[in-house]
Amino acid sequence: MTLGMMVTLVMPLLLSWTEAAPAAALPYHIDPEKTLFAVVTHPAGVFAWLGHRHLISAASYTAELRVDEGDLGNSSFQVTIPVAALAIDAPAVSAAVLPRLRAFGVLDEQPQLSVDDVATIRERMDSPAQLDAGRAPLIEARVTALHAVPLVFAGRDFTGSVELALTLHQHTVTRIIPATIRHGNGHMTAIAMGVFRFTEFGIQPFQTAFGLLQNADDFYLYAELAAHAP
Repeated sequence: MTLGMMVTLVMPLLLSWTEAAPAAALPYHIDPEKTLFAVVTHPAGVFAWLGHRHLISAASYTAELRVDEGDLGNSSFQVTIPVAALAIDAPAVSAAVLPRLRAFGVLDEQPQLSVDDVATIRERMDSPAQLDAGRAPLIEARVTALHAVPLVFAGRDFTGSVELALTLHQHTVTRIIPATIRHGNGHMTAIAMGVFRFTEFGIQPFQTAFGLLQNADDFYLYAELAAHAP
């Protein structure tokens, strides 16, 4: 498959996040115009230079963010993305996020895909050998903890990290990924980025031409979040 999965992504807050936020936590409204859940895949193999990096983003999702403004450690966040809602190199999304992903060194210029190209990639991506959309139609992510120790990723400073449980292809992988979260006056913004591997989720990266051109095993998970109190 020439892309990955849109994995869901998350961003939370300070200290440890509980699975169920207490009554003090208020539901925050997520701004869809300023929120993005996406992954970036990249080519590998002898002819990797013939391939392209691809941005797979969530065109729709359901998410719940609850924030305890007095104690961010009592907050919670989770998101669910239908595999059918994954968009492949959507021009508007690519144009909006490309400068930031280029700064991280994970995405360069995007390919101009034809309708047939997108249909072929979609068929491969949804197939039983890849995301298996028929048996595993949803991607889920949940933040289980947040740590305030600064991290550096792709040459960029993050103020902390989140522990993210990502479920894809009926496999769950929990990993700590860098994140920067800003909060105050009823508003919250967050950005997070981490690296996962297809094989961790029981998926062999798509390959063609006898493996001379294929997807790399690792892919980048990227998320931006903007939300505000009711």
